[in-house]
Amino acid sequence: MRVMRDGRRSRRASGAWLVVAALLLPACKAPQQNQELPDAAESPQAQAVPAPLVNAIASAQAQSNALDAGPPATPLRADQPLRDETAEKPIAGFTYTMVLRPLDVAPTPKVPEVNAQGIDAARKKTTSEITVELGGGRMRMTLGGGFLLPRDTELRARTDRTGHVVTLPQESTYRVVAPTALRALLSDARLDVLPSQAAEVTQVAADGPRRLGMRTRQVRAVSRGAKSEVLLAKNVEPLDGWQLPCRFLLELMGASPQTALCAEGELPTRAEIRWSRGGGLLVEMTSPPKRAEIIPASLSVPASGLEFSRAPLPKRDGQVLLTAVELGAFRSNPIDAPHSPSTPLGLLIVNTTDEVRVLWLDGTMVAWVAPGSRLMVGGLQNGRYQAEMRSFVGDPADASDIVLVPGALRSGPPDAKPQN
Repeated sequence: MRVMRDGRRSRRASGAWLVVAALLLPACKAPQQNQELPDAAESPQAQAVPAPLVNAIASAQAQSNALDAGPPATPLRADQPLRDETAEKPIAGFTYTMVLRPLDVAPTPKVPEVNAQGIDAARKKTTSEITVELGGGRMRMTLGGGFLLPRDTELRARTDRTGHVVTLPQESTYRVVAPTALRALLSDARLDVLPSQAAEVTQVAADGPRRLGMRTRQVRAVSRGAKSEVLLAKNVEPLDGWQLPCRFLLELMGASPQTALCAEGELPTRAEIRWSRGGGLLVEMTSPPKRAEIIPASLSVPASGLEFSRAPLPKRDGQVLLTAVELGAFRSNPIDAPHSPSTPLGLLIVNTTDEVRVLWLDGTMVAWVAPGSRLMVGGLQNGRYQAEMRSFVGDPADASDIVLVPGALRSGPPDAKPQN
């Protein structure tokens, strides 16, 4: 009998342990379940900028890649100098070229005296081309001749800071371009800081059209001031600094550079930016990235030996970007155009707005004129030209017409008078 009672107590004890084990088992598994939650949880960025459900996976992946790249970059300040430490050995990087040009520029008029070869030659000379060198978490952009800034002006950036530094040729100083001042720098040659705008990025197509032999995916970035359709090259070789061309694009459209636009290793090959008030700008890669060994000092941000400057950029009234011979080649022969003998030969452009205006003739960037200024564009043969005055970044033209040369074209209120 004692043995039987002992057996019952043993079985009751075993049963009690089984109940306890069953109660403890979910608690033991809880940490494993919690480890799976981050993949499905909504990030703070997703709460701030909600993305459509169809793009949730792509957006989460882009956000994850951005977070894996390291701590958030610190914005540069225009009132603080910057130092950089350069590597000793050559940096493995990439170099390529890209261009900027406004969208929807009026085409060349269909008149018999048009000289297509002369216009094409002028268009190539004033193309707004940028040479990009990228590597070691640093980027250098060298501007060509089709900008308001002098040829060979440099923009440099690095991954641990948002914004750029700008260096003018023949100067021994550098200036800081705060993250929201890039558009003002390119369109007005000023360092005005503008409000930053949040941007929402969604994937349009996982497989976009091929660009320069590279596979792409298509994304859309939308902010209050602009909408951009972007083709991103996929499977670019590992590169420290891939974020920097994407930040350049975001800052240009007035969006926060911390926006997760690109995934790791992607580079923007084409971006069509449409401004909310009309007009737009095309940013396009024109040569595929080529591997290159880059001297570390050439990517230092800022360049070594330069002094920090808080002075505004040098003020200029305007510039004609082509010679008289090049302008004369727009037409094969002059036509008789009625004009007063006192009218100066050429096209007088007058800007009474408070922003820089760029003159486009026959779809070609020809000159720019500062706010409240006038500029004579000489060398043009007498004839008819398609003329537009608009901002460098392609805001809607506020003066667009077929003009007769000799003649004049005004941008801004008709009753306002230029200062010079």
